[in-house]
Amino acid sequence: MEVTIPVTQEHISAGSPLRLGYCPVALAIKPLLNDNVRVAVTWATVGFFTQEPYFRYDNTPLDTDTAVSIKHYDNTGQMVPFWFTLDIPEWALKS
Repeated sequence: MEVTIPVTQEHISAGSPLRLGYCPVALAIKPLLNDNVRVAVTWATVGFFTQEPYFRYDNTPLDTDTAVSIKHYDNTGQMVPFWFTLDIPEWALKS
């Protein structure tokens, strides 16, 4: 399901560069997910995975602008708030 996600200053301030599950983009995505779903964000993709009730994994590509923002954040620790859209697997989303 395609979702529009805001990355806020709060996410940016709480984020950690080079940590797949703790960058501002990951922090913006987490509240949308079921409690048993984990997220890992790279410069190019977002991975969703769970082990409950069985192992499941999906990988979704990021748009170029979001990928560039993440790479810049990882290299400098700086990012400005923005919005992006992402195709999140239905099984990963909160009901």
